[in-house]
Amino acid sequence: MFILAYIKSYSVVSCAFLAFLVTRCRIKNEEFLSEIVKRVDGNLDELTNLKLRDLDYLTAGLTMMNVKCPDFYEQVVQSVRDLYTNLETGKLEGDRDFWGSKYSRSTPKILNNLANAGIFPHDLTSMVLSEEFLSKYYGKTCYHCYYKGHLMTIMTYFFNLGKRMYSYNFDILLLNENILREQTDYTQNCLSHKAVGYLTKVCYNRNH
Repeated sequence: MFILAYIKSYSVVSCAFLAFLVTRCRIKNEEFLSEIVKRVDGNLDELTNLKLRDLDYLTAGLTMMNVKCPDFYEQVVQSVRDLYTNLETGKLEGDRDFWGSKYSRSTPKILNNLANAGIFPHDLTSMVLSEEFLSKYYGKTCYHCYYKGHLMTIMTYFFNLGKRMYSYNFDILLLNENILREQTDYTQNCLSHKAVGYLTKVCYNRNH
């Protein structure tokens, strides 16, 4: 592949999009993926400046193809930790603060990707499954009624008062099930049984 000679000169963002391309093509090329890992591994400063969306692209491509690079995955975990630590302390400014908040829905995707590689950071999982995080980035629990994935009319709303609905998506459900199934010692934040039941039905209906 002619592109291999140029990967070392690409930015980490470009490598993220190349990794994302792998998830679309679903063709594993060991040499190609190895060059991407060489380019991004050890560059914690560059990873810290990536959008969460780009970290999702990187980890999705590498974990889908079962690429073994535990050191890099740990760097991703540390990068996400640093981002939210800085968000909480107000150290982020301008674009970094904006993009950190805008793409926070990519965080559960990153954690689900890492779960495919056998990495389960309890602290980040607990943060994402906390009521504070879910309310801030997914909206508060409401009393809507969904029908085949679409919000029904306001008239139908009044016929469904009292039915608690959740605005979380499949990524949150998958994260919850991954951590509970694979980490029996996990005792921190998780979804309620009612939320799991509701999300399971919604996700099923949207796919049928």
